[in-house]
Amino acid sequence: MAGAESDKNGEEPEGDPVAAARRSIHVLFEGGYIDDDHATAALLAIDLGRQRVERRGRRRNVVADAGDEPAR
Repeated sequence: MAGAESDKNGEEPEGDPVAAARRSIHVLFEGGYIDDDHATAALLAIDLGRQRVERRGRRRNVVADAGDEPAR
């Protein structure tokens, strides 16, 4: 795939699955395999999933921090 090298701009870590998914969606869109609406929906789904994971992690940290306090 000739465009794969140009997609790697060096700004995103290679092991980042979110960045890889975004690049894949872009390649599919540029290749005409998905239309604008589907590409947009896919990118929004990735962002929503990432936000949910981040919120879930923050909630667990808050609960863990609260559990570290000594009982009175």
